[in-house]
Amino acid sequence: MVYDRYHEEKEEMRYFPKEVTTFKNIESKILNCNLKCLSIIDDLNDKIENELEELKG
Repeated sequence: MVYDRYHEEKEEMRYFPKEVTTFKNIESKILNCNLKCLSIIDDLNDKIENELEELKG
C-alpha cells in the first residue's frame, strides 16, 4: 500500500485503488498491526510467567 501510494504514478500499475491508499488508512492498518503484536507479546509473557511459576512451585 505504501509503495502504491508514493511510487506508482500510473493507475493501471497500482495494486490498490487510490481510495484505499490514503495516509489515514495506511496509518490505521499499521497501528492495528502494532496493537495486535503487543497483544500477542503480552499473552506470551503471561504464559512464560505461569510456566516459570509452575517450575518453581
